[in-house]
Amino acid sequence: MLSARLFDALAGSWRISRTIDPQGALDGTASFSVRDNGWLAYSEEGELTLPHGQFTARRSYLFEPREDGFAVWFDAEPKRLFHEIALDGPDRGTRTGSASHLCRDDLYLSEYSFEPDGRFSIRHRVTGPYKDYTVNTLYTRPEAA
Repeated sequence: MLSARLFDALAGSWRISRTIDPQGALDGTASFSVRDNGWLAYSEEGELTLPHGQFTARRSYLFEPREDGFAVWFDAEPKRLFHEIALDGPDRGTRTGSASHLCRDDLYLSEYSFEPDGRFSIRHRVTGPYKDYTVNTLYTRPEAA
């Protein structure tokens, strides 16, 4: 599998720093736990700061390995696909991938970038009649934060 090494490297704990332009920010932690079927269970928790206050926020997804990348599923029953990411780039260099997801009438354009030093980032540009914002999240290992 082309991206197996990168997918396996996601397992464990991460520090997350997120900006939500123009609305706010989140600082917190995330983890990828290996499941029996080879998938990764993703969970995050952090302090979300918005113009009207601070809140504890939580989110979870399921990551499924694919031949050239991975699929991200909403962690709910029944399972629903969020998006599929096909990775580009050299196996030992920066790997990138993008996808789109239509949520009712709002479009999510997502970009993933995995750096050789182990850090990675996810960008979601969300536009439509109900939403208009950009979410940028940087993932670093806790010891490198």
